[in-house]
Amino acid sequence: LTFSPVLHTSQAEANRGLGAGKGDEGKPQAGLLSADSVAQEACSTPETEDLKPSALELSPKVEDVEGAAVAELRLAELEEGANKQTLEPELHTLEILRHGVMLPLMTVMCVYACSLWIPYTFLVKYAEEEAGFAPEEAAALVAVMGVASTLGRLGIGLLGIYVGNVGLLQGSMAITGLSVLGLGVLPPNPLTLYCFSCFFGSFAGSVVALIGPILVEQYGPKNLPLAFGLASAIQGPAVMIGPPLGGFLLDTTGSYQLTWVVPGVAMVVVSSVLWTVPRRGKV
Repeated sequence: LTFSPVLHTSQAEANRGLGAGKGDEGKPQAGLLSADSVAQEACSTPETEDLKPSALELSPKVEDVEGAAVAELRLAELEEGANKQTLEPELHTLEILRHGVMLPLMTVMCVYACSLWIPYTFLVKYAEEEAGFAPEEAAALVAVMGVASTLGRLGIGLLGIYVGNVGLLQGSMAITGLSVLGLGVLPPNPLTLYCFSCFFGSFAGSVVALIGPILVEQYGPKNLPLAFGLASAIQGPAVMIGPPLGGFLLDTTGSYQLTWVVPGVAMVVVSSVLWTVPRRGKV
């Protein structure tokens, strides 16, 4: 009984302490933080804001967009080329021969092959007998023709990008024929022979380099193997006719003049046949 006032006093103080922690019913005091407010403050701290990706980082780079556009464009070009090649008709031997393009090309290749090997066969002997060349000097003319042929094929390939291949073939055939014809009408001196070797080698090699692209223009890539085989098949018999014909003319006349004039005139005349071949067209 003596301790009851103390107990009542302690109980009152405890009640006052609990009352300080709460105000109205269910409402936290201003000095205390609820769980939701603590979570919101934690989300808005600078450390968390640094972890958020910026709009610049999320946007695609310009290089990536351009690369993707180029890749899509290239893919569309490849698909278009594949569709064109698929739509090209596959021709048979008789169908290719019936077209008006193959006959002129085969005529040109026949005369070309028949005349081509006459200078290679008789030039060294002609330089020794008519121009007084030593055997080594005469043999050097063939080497000059070989180098000129290599350079001529490279040059005519680059020129074919800007000029029509059929026109280049026609010009090459005419210049080759004129160079052979020049041996029969010009005096046999070193200047004439070296100029002939350069011109003949350059433009005779161009004819070989141009026949393939012309066949692709006329028949398409799918028919190139058969068309090229037909155009080249005629060259075999022609090669066997040319050198014996040149030897026959030399033995009959006792002079090299007709040996050069006949193939030269033949190549110039047959170059006019190429006017019947369409320029950059398909049959």
